[in-house]
Amino acid sequence: MIKTIDSSKIFSQFKDDPIYDPLKKYPAKMIEKIVDFTLDVLPDDSKFWDETQLDCFYLTILQTDDFLEWHNPMEMDYAGKNFSDQFVADTAIFFMAFLAKNRQMKLNTKEFQSYVEKLDKQCTFLDFKKTKFKQKDVFKNNYLPSWQRSDSIQVVLDTSKWMIKFQQDEKYWSKRPKDVDRDFLKICVQALSTAAYDRFRQMPDEWMPAVIKKILTTTFICETELMHEKYELVVPVLSGFLDFVAENGWLNKKTVKVYQKALGESEDEMVDLSEEPENFPFEKRVWFYLYDDLDPNDENAWDNYVYSLQEEHKLELTDADGMNYFGQKLQDEDFVMKGYSDEEKVKKNSTKAPGDYIGVVDFDKSEMPIEKHLDILGNRETLRTVAELVDPDRQKNYFDYPHRSTHGRFRWSMEKAESVHIQGVEIGLTWWLLRDKIRVPKDVDFPELVANVTFFFDDLYNDSLLFVRRWSVRDLKSYVRKNENREDYDYFVQIFRGILSVLRVNGELSYDEVHDYKSVFKRKRKKRS
Repeated sequence: MIKTIDSSKIFSQFKDDPIYDPLKKYPAKMIEKIVDFTLDVLPDDSKFWDETQLDCFYLTILQTDDFLEWHNPMEMDYAGKNFSDQFVADTAIFFMAFLAKNRQMKLNTKEFQSYVEKLDKQCTFLDFKKTKFKQKDVFKNNYLPSWQRSDSIQVVLDTSKWMIKFQQDEKYWSKRPKDVDRDFLKICVQALSTAAYDRFRQMPDEWMPAVIKKILTTTFICETELMHEKYELVVPVLSGFLDFVAENGWLNKKTVKVYQKALGESEDEMVDLSEEPENFPFEKRVWFYLYDDLDPNDENAWDNYVYSLQEEHKLELTDADGMNYFGQKLQDEDFVMKGYSDEEKVKKNSTKAPGDYIGVVDFDKSEMPIEKHLDILGNRETLRTVAELVDPDRQKNYFDYPHRSTHGRFRWSMEKAESVHIQGVEIGLTWWLLRDKIRVPKDVDFPELVANVTFFFDDLYNDSLLFVRRWSVRDLKSYVRKNENREDYDYFVQIFRGILSVLRVNGELSYDEVHDYKSVFKRKRKKRS
């Protein structure tokens, strides 16, 4: 019979042991979360944990190469490196040392110490007595929420669990592309997930397609040790891995499909960039020309080799060398400020939907075919089907617009963003069908009405993480204040008051709620001359 460890009980014992002392300056909940993670991904009975299983655990979590080093200034504070993976691994080492001491794992104290010494030669470990983790300012972005170690560690815990389980699942692991091993999987997953949070504050369930594309064409080129022949494997590996994650319910299947589409659309550009050595920083360009017989540990041979490369291949400094971590931060801020695009998509002085919301479906502006089917208003499933057909943004560009990652206790999610978006389409569609009862703004046709109503729903969710059942007078007043200086403010008010009328008709809001909310949206009084 396999004995399962009681995680809360074992953590309580661990916390009281002197081995735990170096960890006391960190939040106990964070340490307990790492202990729970360790017990979750390894076999139920710790007495069966051997070196093979520990290798799978530690060598999946830790970076064994120099990825994320290329852009870092050569300073002792390791700017641009968040250490979260090492923090998780080191905490697990303290916990396992406690288990070994109490004879609760297969390796005894001496054997486990030998294992750690062997592991230390492959990976870099922290010194808990000296490390202060003064890294938060390094990841500052003036257009994003502040960087949080707890979130960074959660990214490591989630993705490491998925990778470990992926390797343990013979069905999926056996289908990986040829020449793909644990290290390659780890480089791909860590590069994507770490950069998504450190650079753009996006957790694995929040990745934007535009952010995925940006990371594949920057981080993967400049901050990993991958060489050209390996880049063609990146997308297949990540796509297969995400299939496994979705199959286990750790990410929504629709969300994963969006991620995989973004990966596929980024692949050609990433591979093209990898074919030109000048796109690599100097250190990586040196490795690009490396020959098999050279021993990098022979300093004289290495120096002579690099000098000869400079002469033979004219390896002069390029733009990639001039881009340090802080330069990348400035570019990231510009990218975020422009709505996760290299071109500004949303006009700040207009509440109307941007052009890419309108015209996806070619409507007859004088008559809609669905006019003869007003009965769809009484059938929820039919309404949803028609809404999906007339969705003005079926390409899901709304995922790429700026949004808050968190707001109070709420967190942005792609699944909720999609739900809010399609509700906006349904409300716009319903309003058009009821336009004899609820007046539509003058000269606004069906495509424009649906697009603007939908854009409003998307914008309110992205701005404040609000959807209909979470609306309040206070939050709506705050949203109005942000928009009151717009030139088309009166149109903005018209649209919102119409939305409220539709929500009253379909029963989403009560009479009192609509009355209170409409009092927030008032047209501006014209100044007397």
